Amino acid sequence: MLILPGVALARTKTVAYRGLRLSVPQGWPVFHLGRNSRVCVRFNRHAVYLGQPGADELCPLAPIGRTEAILVAPAPAAAAGALAGRGVLTPVSTAGAALNGGSMARLLDRSRRLLVTVTWNRHRDTILRALHLRSLRPALRATNGHRPKPVRLRNLAAERPHLTSASTPATPGEVFNGLGFDTCMAPSTTALSAWATTSPFAAVGIYIGGADMACAQANLNPAWVSAESAAGWHLIPTYVGLQAPVNSCNCAAFSATPAVAATQGTAAAQDAVAQAQALGIGTGNPIYFDMEAYTPSPTTTAAVLAFLAAWTQQLHTSGYLAGVYSSGASGINDLVSQVGTPYLEPDDLWIADWNNQQTVSDPYVPPTVWANSQRLHQYLGAQTENYGGVAINLDSDYLDGPTAAAGSAAPPPPPIPPAPSLTVTAHADGSVALSPQWQGEPGILQYQILGGSSPTAMNVVATAPATQTAPVVVRAIYPYFEVQALGAGGQVLGTSAPASAQSLVALFDANAFVSPRGKLGVPVACMNGTPCKVQASIYRGSGRFASAAPESVSRHGGIVHIAVGPQLRRALLNAANHELPVRLSLVNGTGVKTKATVNLIAYNATGQPPRTSPGASADLQILATTGFVSNGWVGEIPVVCTANVSCKTAMRVTTRSGQLIALGRTPTLGAGEIAELHFQMTRRGNTLLRAGKGNQLAARVIVKTSLVQQASSGATPVGIEVAKALVTLTSY
Repeated sequence: MLILPGVALARTKTVAYRGLRLSVPQGWPVFHLGRNSRVCVRFNRHAVYLGQPGADELCPLAPIGRTEAILVAPAPAAAAGALAGRGVLTPVSTAGAALNGGSMARLLDRSRRLLVTVTWNRHRDTILRALHLRSLRPALRATNGHRPKPVRLRNLAAERPHLTSASTPATPGEVFNGLGFDTCMAPSTTALSAWATTSPFAAVGIYIGGADMACAQANLNPAWVSAESAAGWHLIPTYVGLQAPVNSCNCAAFSATPAVAATQGTAAAQDAVAQAQALGIGTGNPIYFDMEAYTPSPTTTAAVLAFLAAWTQQLHTSGYLAGVYSSGASGINDLVSQVGTPYLEPDDLWIADWNNQQTVSDPYVPPTVWANSQRLHQYLGAQTENYGGVAINLDSDYLDGPTAAAGSAAPPPPPIPPAPSLTVTAHADGSVALSPQWQGEPGILQYQILGGSSPTAMNVVATAPATQTAPVVVRAIYPYFEVQALGAGGQVLGTSAPASAQSLVALFDANAFVSPRGKLGVPVACMNGTPCKVQASIYRGSGRFASAAPESVSRHGGIVHIAVGPQLRRALLNAANHELPVRLSLVNGTGVKTKATVNLIAYNATGQPPRTSPGASADLQILATTGFVSNGWVGEIPVVCTANVSCKTAMRVTTRSGQLIALGRTPTLGAGEIAELHFQMTRRGNTLLRAGKGNQLAARVIVKTSLVQQASSGATPVGIEVAKALVTLTSY
């Protein structure tokens, strides 16, 4: 046992149980539990619980959320014996259903044969002081990293016939039509046996886990699930994970950023599957996410929808049906608002609307959606019912939807998606691979891919026949892409949800020109179309020969600079043609790394360079003020298309007095693309450059840009801009 140094124990009290001493805040109540205790062990209030929780706890109707609390109970004999010889408060993982996110941990005191369960919200330090520990990290790894294997079920009905009734055993994924109830703690088998023959209910909601599940589940285990399924009880597995960013229960919340919320939704579904399988609830069963009431707003709604779509997707991947419980005025209403869009809806809704109507019809949900036995309705809350001499606090439900039971069923065949999907993959050379798909949908002639700076401002960037299997590759940088499926008449059959490229640093040139002082620049951009910081490093062999401080790059990209040391400069000057291949590493501010081979090329220039100035138009920016010309009279200079559509370019290079010395090609750049515009020197231009003082020639670069709007019928010019810059031409 470790004592935290320097921690004041003022305003605490000592609570002792079987030799274990806890230092808890003075105001925490202490509950002593026994075999027949009715005290509800719940973790949404500050408290210490000592002893074995009773089988028939009298819990509040709907406690939710977590705070700092401690339960100290006798350890199961198997758990205590498995850790013989280990020290006090050893982290332990058990196959219970309460394992979930980072707000719960379990520790075993083998010497006293005690199992300690602790929860917290914002004040983990309170728990550390109470247990006299420095850290809960090992316990978190043991408790929350546990992923138990599915349980081999025993025939509890045959072994314990007194637990069954005349009801037909429930089956996995079975649609049940009738009355049910949900309560904070799974009732004991004795209670449900009494209710089976005297109450109108035949379905029961059970909480299987989640970071905001409040009640300890003393009864819930594989044997309970097997016995009650055999007895005919239809189960409603419910997972109380992180809640909306602004929620009614002041619970731990998921992120307000939709992309992060989606990641958390996936993690919640993965954990829910693990908890269900620990209880013997296999594939083909539904799992319902408990999304408590929240105040809808554009920010909150977007995060909730992202979280729930990821929840649904992951449950489908794992072979389960996805359900959502929520208030009709918040979560249900927001889900209904997405009907008819590409949004991935859950399979089933559990509507919380206390209108005392025993029906699944509800004003919050139109009758034409979730209409195929896909609804549950919590029609009444906050009451205590007594049947067979057993009282339970509960909410009442009417069901016409799938329920769960012990075992597995074949997962339902996946439905045809309601809209096409688009996979976006960015590459380190600045290209983007776009893979549209709408498997099973007939009548698609071609796909039309759009890109834009926001989900509501999209332009067509490419088209592809529906029969094409290879990705569509474009050289354009947009924060958002989407795809439209077009029919034979050109009509839009469906539109995907907006998708984004990953945060990747792209390098747009394989050559880097090194000055006599060892300075060079490389054109880069962040592929998600947002500003970023980029750190560049140069490697050769196993050593790093140069590294620069992080440099800011605008959303349109830019030049990242780096200086090489004497050792690498000598190697470059000694290389054939003064060209040396090296490895370049580019790292953005989030740690995403891009590696590429770059050819360093030495050039020589002396004396004071001519006056230069960068140039830009509304649609194109000239990124550098030095153009490099080869011995073959071919030069290059980097530019970026800053428009929202493609830029078709035409370039001229003149002396400052207007004499033509080079003509450029006419490439088309994608929106956001950086490219080296190449130009061919005239004989007169080459003569002037070779005669230039210090290998430097003052020049003017003029780039005329024609904007090109793509469409399924072809490209259409939409405007012309001109960018001019004063530059220095240098030969290499």
